Amino acid sequence: MPSKREHIDERVERTETFEAEAVYAPERPYRQRGSHAMDSVNPQITDAVSQTNVKILGEAGAVAIAQNYLAASQANNILFANMVSNQMNGAMSSQAAAVEGALKLLRPGKGD
Repeated sequence: MPSKREHIDERVERTETFEAEAVYAPERPYRQRGSHAMDSVNPQITDAVSQTNVKILGEAGAVAIAQNYLAASQANNILFANMVSNQMNGAMSSQAAAVEGALKLLRPGKGD
């Protein structure tokens, strides 16, 4: 059975070997700085980005008008819903007043 000192020495040696491999590992070619592949951009990519930007700017006016029409139609919907609600409330008030008036007329003995 190894002593405690031998066990510690073995662990230190393994750690030093691992660190040495990590420090002296050669770099991969695609990660090197100054590579020509990293200095330029494919012209097809720049064209695609430019066309996308032009498309977005060209559609911006139409989208803004569509949102304006949508907001106006929603406001009109709320207006009509409120009109119907008010008309129903007015009709119920009128009906309640008519019933109350009819009851006053038909009740015998009350001289209000």
